[in-house]
Amino acid sequence: MAVGGVAINPGDILVGDRDGVVVVPRLQAAATAANLQAIRAKEKQMEAEVKAGRTQPAWLAAALKTRGVRDVG
Repeated sequence: MAVGGVAINPGDILVGDRDGVVVVPRLQAAATAANLQAIRAKEKQMEAEVKAGRTQPAWLAAALKTRGVRDVG
């Protein structure tokens, strides 16, 4: 079966909300769960940085400077 051009097979995991739907193939479920743990940890760290007053990710200033971008404001 396919929905919106995406194949869906028995045992696949489907999750949807008002923003969209994601299909996780059954054979990728364990790896996806492990990746989600890493994403949650990163998002928790980002939330803490925002609450501490950080307005941009730590890597951004260095990346922009490397590319010759200057803050003129």
